[in-house]
Amino acid sequence: MNADVERILQDNGPVIRAEQMINLVGRYAWEWALETQRLTRLHPGVYLYPQQPLTRHLRRRAALAYAGPGSVISHLDALDLHGLDLQDYPRHELLHLSMSGQHRRRTHRRESLIIHHFLHFNPDVDSRQRQGLATIRLEDALLQSWPLLDEVHQPDRARRPFLEAVQRRMTTSERIVSRLPHYPTLTRRKQLLLLLSLLNEGCHSELEILGLHHVFMHPSLPPSQGQVKLALPHGGNAYLDRYFPEHRVAVELDGTQWHQGQRRDHDLDRDTRLAALGVTVLRFSFKQVVEQPDLVRQRLLDVLAATPASATPR
Repeated sequence: MNADVERILQDNGPVIRAEQMINLVGRYAWEWALETQRLTRLHPGVYLYPQQPLTRHLRRRAALAYAGPGSVISHLDALDLHGLDLQDYPRHELLHLSMSGQHRRRTHRRESLIIHHFLHFNPDVDSRQRQGLATIRLEDALLQSWPLLDEVHQPDRARRPFLEAVQRRMTTSERIVSRLPHYPTLTRRKQLLLLLSLLNEGCHSELEILGLHHVFMHPSLPPSQGQVKLALPHGGNAYLDRYFPEHRVAVELDGTQWHQGQRRDHDLDRDTRLAALGVTVLRFSFKQVVEQPDLVRQRLLDVLAATPASATPR
């Protein structure tokens, strides 16, 4: 019997539910395992076998085992599982789960776990598998994490996961907005609505947000569009940071003065192919947009003046 218990522990580890083990070997054998095997209690009825470092991944597995069917990883841990870059954010000890039910929070401070219940949550529709774990959809994870992203009052930190998700085309502003009615009590809602409107305007980076505010929204400039998709000659597409369709002038906002190496060669080839379409490309750096918005705007006005508006904009 002891050998059978040890084999089952090894086959079902490292996260083990007591109820599952009792059904397999009986209560007497399970109690023997508790006394003699290297088991670490993680949550009521959930154990780790054998004793080993408790990684974040094992914590997530244990939390799902404790909460039961229909529960999913949510909030910041869900953003991490979806592949967003959270290295600059402090690692929160609290682990958040979401599941269906009356809106309330069940808190287990000893296990550093919070379980949220949402009436709107449907695990069959809103759950995704990420790294082998049930995880809430990206749009919900972004909105749930919004109050947690600005603990030191740095707006750019709070915006960063949203910008990254949209810039990498993991989601869209429209899909995020469609989930917003399910979270009516989010804090800093005004700032969130502003961010979503900027995303809808085509801003996919902090530089584009600054450019929109300091340059492109100025009344001296004609209307422009953000993140415009143009089909390139010989295949492929270009996504333009800002585009003045009537003048066929594109603006690219570079986080550095100019990309280097292969990236620079790619940009040059892209600009040449855009020129074949009659599109003029201007590039501005972060420093220019932030420190010299008037000069950037004036240069843009000069180029627009040299390329009269077309009656048939592309």
